[in-house]
Amino acid sequence: RKASTAPLLPVATISPVSHGVEQVQIMRFTEATLEGITKREVLDMVRLMDPCVQDMEILSRQGIRPTLYIRHRDVGLSPLSAFGDGVRRILMIALTLPTVKNGVLLVDEIETAIHTSALSQAFAWLVQACAHSNVQLFATTHSIEAVDALLEVTAGKRHPEFVVYRLQRTPEATTAKRLDHQKLSTLREELGQEVR
Repeated sequence: RKASTAPLLPVATISPVSHGVEQVQIMRFTEATLEGITKREVLDMVRLMDPCVQDMEILSRQGIRPTLYIRHRDVGLSPLSAFGDGVRRILMIALTLPTVKNGVLLVDEIETAIHTSALSQAFAWLVQACAHSNVQLFATTHSIEAVDALLEVTAGKRHPEFVVYRLQRTPEATTAKRLDHQKLSTLREELGQEVR
């Protein structure tokens, strides 16, 4: 029998720069719409991060270049490029999450474009959005602030599924050390150890 090459689960990847490419966001918005995912679902996820977002749509002045616009309670209708990288990064994740419902999302350098003061809020939103869509998140980071923010938003909520794998390289081999929530919390909060 011929082996199937199609993935068994829906899978998507978000790179550290994908939020900066507006055409990628327009493509993800279009994919979500064509797959029957309502704009309301995406907006509900974005509103977890910024409740002032009212709507979004693709518009094209003179029919030349389509642009993603956001209707915001405080600033009105503005092109996505008028918003900061943090909003654009969150929107990219929100546009991608519904397309991998019951699947897997891979995010490289998860903290990219999100200010360290907003990491806890962003990650709380992300944990809630992934749970809402039944998405398994695999993320990479070199940021101790990102690790600490994830520990903070998952503390006291019984997240046995929250696990960190720390790569350890030696001249002979690379190994992965598994740190569950309890062990990671002890290492960071009680012992103050570096875990990146």
